[in-house]
Amino acid sequence: MPSRSISLSVRLTQEESETLARLNFPDARTPSDKIRALIAAPEESFGSLEQGTHTFAARKLLKPASDMLDQNQNQSDTLRLLTDRLPLLLGELANRSDQGDLKETETAITEDFFELVELVLQAGLRRNPRLQNPELFKELVDDMRSSTELLRNRLNSK
Repeated sequence: MPSRSISLSVRLTQEESETLARLNFPDARTPSDKIRALIAAPEESFGSLEQGTHTFAARKLLKPASDMLDQNQNQSDTLRLLTDRLPLLLGELANRSDQGDLKETETAITEDFFELVELVLQAGLRRNPRLQNPELFKELVDDMRSSTELLRNRLNSK
């Protein structure tokens, strides 16, 4: 049985109304639909309303993975970090796509990406890391160390 609707009257400024009209949520066409989408979205997914629409879409794509993690007794710090942080990274990238300043965009996204990589590595440093495949983690870290050293040498030689 559907829940009962409650009528809500809201006064918006012209600017707020225009912002609401610009929001682009999947399957949200009317102002009421857009307000429902905003209410349903996780609060932390919105750096700004414009970036939030991109982040919202990315969170929606990753929701099945996030729900699976929520329901699983065993945890994976790596998967949790990815489901939490990738939507923010993708939202930032999509939001910056129309700015045209490639250097500034690359700087911001690269910094955010390396912060995510650092968080994943720090998760492995915990006393009792929640990793489902610690052997793979060790192998990948060893490979990354080799690649990092090669890259450092190449950049220093220029």
